[in-house]
Amino acid sequence: MFLTSTNRVQNAIRFKNSATFWFGVGRTTPWSDESTPPSVDTSATALDELVGVQKASTVSLVYPDAGGLITYRGQNYTVSTDGNALANDAKFVLISTTLAYDTFPLTTFRQVGLYSDIVGTPAEATILLPGAISDLGALEGIDNREAITRAIDGVQTLSYIISF
Repeated sequence: MFLTSTNRVQNAIRFKNSATFWFGVGRTTPWSDESTPPSVDTSATALDELVGVQKASTVSLVYPDAGGLITYRGQNYTVSTDGNALANDAKFVLISTTLAYDTFPLTTFRQVGLYSDIVGTPAEATILLPGAISDLGALEGIDNREAITRAIDGVQTLSYIISF
C-alpha cells in the first residue's frame, strides 16, 4: 500500500498539533572517536548525560519551495498554515529553537534529541535542567554529533525538518 499525499499532509498536521516539543542536549563524555560519532541507537528513550531541555520556539508546517526563505540541508522551504497545507502539499514539520549563551548551560555536548510532552517545574518554564524534570515524555528523534562547545558569546540554533 502506498500512502497518499493527503494522508502524509494530514499526519504532518496531526503531529505538529499533538504535543509540546522540546530540544534536549546531552552526552558530555567524548566519543571513542571524536571525529566519527557512533550510529544512533533508534531504541533510545533518553539522551546520554542530559544537560537540559529547551522548549521549541518554532513548530510549523513547511513545504519545499525554490524561493523559500528557510534552508535546511540544502533545500529551501516555505511555511504553510494548516488551512493551506493540502494545497501546498506541506508534509513536512519544522521544529527549532535557539540556545542563548545567557539562558542555557554552557557545556560541550554531542547529542541532540527532540522530545514531546516533557513535564517539569515550574510548569511554564521554557528551559529545564534535569533536576526540574519529573517526566521526560517521549524521545521523538535523536542525533549523535561531533562535539559542540557552547561559548559565552555564542548561540546555537537547533532545527529539524521531519518528513511525513
